[in-house]
Amino acid sequence: MSDCPEISKPTQKRKTPFLTTSVGQDLILTILLIPLWWILGVRFFVFHLIAFWIFLRVVFKKYKEKDRLAFPAEAMFCTAFIILYFLSLLINLKNIPSPRVLASLNNLSFWVMGLLVILAVHNSLSRENMLSLLKAFSAFGLLSSLFVATAYIVWFITHKYIHIKSALYYLLPERMITLIMEKAPLVKYSILPTLIGWDKLFRRDFPRTPAFNLYGTALGATMVFLIAMTLAYYTMTKRRRLLIVVLVLEFGALIMSLSRMSVMALILSALIVTSITRLNKPSSRIVLAVVLIGIILVLILFPPQRIVRTFSDFRKGSTVWRAHLYRTTLSQSLKKPILGHGYKPRTEGTPVPIGSHSTYLGVIYKTGFLGFAAFLLFWLAVLRRWWLGRRQAQEDSFLHPLWFYTGIALFGGFFWMITEDLDAPPAVAFIYFILIGLICTFSRWQREDKV
Repeated sequence: MSDCPEISKPTQKRKTPFLTTSVGQDLILTILLIPLWWILGVRFFVFHLIAFWIFLRVVFKKYKEKDRLAFPAEAMFCTAFIILYFLSLLINLKNIPSPRVLASLNNLSFWVMGLLVILAVHNSLSRENMLSLLKAFSAFGLLSSLFVATAYIVWFITHKYIHIKSALYYLLPERMITLIMEKAPLVKYSILPTLIGWDKLFRRDFPRTPAFNLYGTALGATMVFLIAMTLAYYTMTKRRRLLIVVLVLEFGALIMSLSRMSVMALILSALIVTSITRLNKPSSRIVLAVVLIGIILVLILFPPQRIVRTFSDFRKGSTVWRAHLYRTTLSQSLKKPILGHGYKPRTEGTPVPIGSHSTYLGVIYKTGFLGFAAFLLFWLAVLRRWWLGRRQAQEDSFLHPLWFYTGIALFGGFFWMITEDLDAPPAVAFIYFILIGLICTFSRWQREDKV
C-alpha cells in the first residue's frame, strides 16, 4: 500500500443561476428559458425583472471594483426619451382613465427595460461570451421553429384552435382573471398562451401560431432576429453541417408567422447591409444590376396595382383597419404636437387603441414631436455606432460576421416597427435590445484591443 498522499482534483465551484453567473450567462439563460416563462405565464413581467436584476448586479460589481459605469451616447438619448415620455404621461394624467394609465406605464417600462439591457451588455459583455450567446439565439430559433411545426401538425390532426392555461392562471383569483380578460389583453395573452389560433388569409380562416410570443407578428420579428444571429453563429464557428436544416426550419417559422412586414424586413435589411458592405466590388454591382432588372421585369409583367392588391388581400381585414388607425393617429397627434397625449386611448372605431401598430406613429401620438425627436436621436446614434464599427469589423475576422448580421437585425427592426409596437411584445423587445447593446459594445472592444 502506497504511503503517498492522495491528490484530489480541484473542484469547480457550482454557479447559481442569476446569482453567481455572469451577465452573459444570465442573458443566455433568459433566452433559453423563454419556453418556461411561456408555460408559467410570466412573460409580461419576467423580462423586466431580469433586466433590472442584471443591471443591479453590474452596478454592484462596478462599485466593488471602484470602476465607473460607462454610459454611451445611445443610452443618454434613450434616457431623454424616457424622461419626455414620463413627462407627457404626467402632464396628461388627469385626463387619462386609470386602466390606460397602467397600460401606458407598461409601454414606458419597455423602454426602461431596454435602457437597462443596453447598459448591462455594454458594461459587461466580453468577446468570450459571444459564441455562447449566439448559440443560445440559434438554439432558441430552432426551438421556436419546432414549436411552429408542432402547432400546425396539431391543427391538421384536430382542426381545433387551442389556448392553454398557464401556471399563473391557476394561481390568480377569479376576480383578477376577469379584470385581465376585460381590460388587459396583453396580460391575457401571457396567462392564456396560444398553441394554435386563427386569422383571415385571403378572406378565409387559416391557422396561425405565435409560438412563444404574444401574437403572430411578434413571432415574425423574433424569427428575423434569430435567423440573423443563427447565420452569425454558423459563420463565426465555420460550421455548415446543420446550417441548412436549421435555416429551413427558421425560415419556415418566419413565413408561417403570416407577418408580411417581417418577411419584407428581412429581405430589405439583408439587401441594404449587403449593398453597404459590398457595393464597391465589381461582382456586387453585377448582382445589384441583375436584381434591379429583375424588379423592373416583374413590374412590367405584373402591374404594380395588382401586386399591391394581392399584398393587401393577403390579410385584408388587417390592412383595412390599420389604414384607418394610422389616419386617426396622425390627425389626433396634431392636436397635441409638442408632448403628445401620454397614452393610447381605446375607441369604438378600431379594434386596438389609437397609436398602436406602429412604433413611430405611436411615439408621435404619446410623446409628441419633441419625444419623437429624442426617439429618432436614439436610433440614429445606434445606427451611427453600427456604421462606425464597419472599419474595425473589416480588419477582425471574428467581429465582421457579428457586425454584418447585427446590422441586418437592426434594419429588420427598423422596418418591423413601421407596422408594429416594440413596447408591447416582451420577448421581441428583450432580444432586440440585447442586439442594440452588442452594437454599442463594438467601440469598447476596439478600445480594449488597443490597450
